Amino acid sequence: MSKSADHAAEALQAILAAISRDDLIVALVSREGVQMFTTLPDVKYVIEDEDRLYENGDGPVTIITVDGE
Repeated sequence: MSKSADHAAEALQAILAAISRDDLIVALVSREGVQMFTTLPDVKYVIEDEDRLYENGDGPVTIITVDGE
């Protein structure tokens, strides 16, 4: 990477690091194709598709999905 590209990447990382987690989540879920799901405490949840179990656990949990299209 060029020196200017490295500098730009470092500057962007510093900006992103300064954004709170909650503000980042609000910005993400406001985008098209992004959804947020929240479970209650002690509620079981499963994330799977036809071929694979991705996660299985107990809440509380917040799951952010991004449409891959």
